[in-house]
Amino acid sequence: MRFAFIATVRTSYTLQSLSAEFRMDRRRLSRLLQKIGKVPSGATDKESGNLIFDAAETLSLMKAFQSAIRLHDLPEYFGASSRQIEILYRSGLLKPLVPVAAAEAVHNIVFARDHLDEMLAKIANLPTVLDADREKYHSVPYACQRGAGPFETVLPRIMSGEIPCCRGPCKHGIEALIVRLDDVRANSVPA
Repeated sequence: MRFAFIATVRTSYTLQSLSAEFRMDRRRLSRLLQKIGKVPSGATDKESGNLIFDAAETLSLMKAFQSAIRLHDLPEYFGASSRQIEILYRSGLLKPLVPVAAAEAVHNIVFARDHLDEMLAKIANLPTVLDADREKYHSVPYACQRGAGPFETVLPRIMSGEIPCCRGPCKHGIEALIVRLDDVRANSVPA
């Protein structure tokens, strides 16, 4: 006699099973899911315990939380100064995983690694400047000080390809971005 084993794929979770899967306190998980809109705001423990969550959607969200990067660790990970990270966060270019009530909030803010890695991959794919041409290029903060405009408006235009940009050798992230002042000034938006 032959037995066939059928693998079952989980399609949904309850709050309790999700809590057990990620080894997270159920009440803390409920508050987290309320903040991101997956549980109705102000739901009682019994109400949130009776909810069913789609497995695929919820697992990807929870995995994003497990690999998230804290605001405090972001400058090193992103190759930027603390001030640049603060500017990008307050302007909305860096979006936290859990929406916060005010842009001034800085406690327990985390960012999805996928969101950050997407931006870092764009930077890594930029052409590298040869040493012979390096003297024609300057860092983005330097260009911003020399008339390119505010950092929070220049960086999105660089990332979209509107402003030509290259990557300096031996650096990563934002600190690797270098531009020619003429290119930046030619593409600057008048104030």
